[in-house]
Parts: sequence; C-alpha cells; structure tokens
Amino acid sequence: MSWLINTHSQKNFNRFVNEFRIEEAKRLLSDPEFDNLNFSGIAEEIGFNSRSSFFTNFKIIEGITPLEFKKSIASKKNDENT
Repeated sequence: MSWLINTHSQKNFNRFVNEFRIEEAKRLLSDPEFDNLNFSGIAEEIGFNSRSSFFTNFKIIEGITPLEFKKSIASKKNDENT
C-alpha cells in the first residue's frame, strides 16, 4: 500500500495521511460547533498524538499555524458581517 501511495502521489505514506488529517482539522477549526475544542483536542480528534506534532504538520502542509488559520477564519467572518 505504501509503495502505491509513494508511486502514484509522489508523497510518502505519512505525508499522504497527514494531508487528510489537516483537511479535517481545517474543517473542525472552521465549524463553530467545535469551538469548545482547544488545539490539543483537535489534534487528538484527528489522530495526532501531540499538539506539537499537529502544529508542525499543519505548518508544513498549509504554510501557517492552526492559530493563524483560526484567526483568518474569524477575520473573514468579521468582514462578511460588516
């Protein structure tokens, strides 16, 4: 399975899986229903063992931290309401 992923996606297995996890994190961070979860809770929810691993992978994949992403979501909501 890992060979197929490496060959067809040009990514290693961990990167492939982490991209799906980060997409789910972005969905959770954007959904007000999950505002009760802190970053550690979101990390655990999407399968990371630590907050630092979550932040590191989010930054690698998205180019910004989860906190910066969350702030950008809030900023967009404020702009829409004005």
